[in-house]
Amino acid sequence: METKESSFTIKILLCLVIILVFFNCYLLYKRVFAVPDSAVLDESVIDLKSKYLTTAVDYMRNSGLYIGDCLYTDVATHTQCNLKALFENSEEDCFIVCRISEFDCEQCVNYSVQKLMENVNDSSLNIKVLIFGQYNNEMSLKIQAEFFSKLGEMTCFYVPNLNLPIDERRVPYYFVLNKDLKVTDVFAPDRMTSNLTDLYFSEIDKKWGGA
Repeated sequence: METKESSFTIKILLCLVIILVFFNCYLLYKRVFAVPDSAVLDESVIDLKSKYLTTAVDYMRNSGLYIGDCLYTDVATHTQCNLKALFENSEEDCFIVCRISEFDCEQCVNYSVQKLMENVNDSSLNIKVLIFGQYNNEMSLKIQAEFFSKLGEMTCFYVPNLNLPIDERRVPYYFVLNKDLKVTDVFAPDRMTSNLTDLYFSEIDKKWGGA
């Protein structure tokens, strides 16, 4: 499992390095040959470069952190427990989690959940989907859960606090939770960079397709 994790990390970081090198070369070219009306294009390229850098930082700051002591409430059964219980009566080796919050923009939340379910439904991923919601109350999340249930099979948990640095950014994000209750493969999707989200799920499929 450790080799699998290392290989995935190397692939993601290598892809990010290659992309950043490409954009740096592009920006250098534009500085030499740019025409006045290229300013808007340059700004969008710089913004895209920033998103790739943010993705790398999110991955490094959050992957490997332990969250087993965090509490959750199942919005369907109203039972409360800590995250350790997820694996106690389950044969699953891991879960893929989408973290959403009432502080996230509604379109971002919808995109993130829909993109996740599209990839889970259309790939060889044999992995259960969990939604960890940070809302003012359980009822607010339950309303969201009823809407998302049309997209496919998932379980929604009310999880007010995960103690992860990425929560400070107030954006939806994905991660894989394995049996040692450590966060791995952290990624915050963005509607403007769907190609990067597709790359993420392609690597997730290779790594956890037989989970």
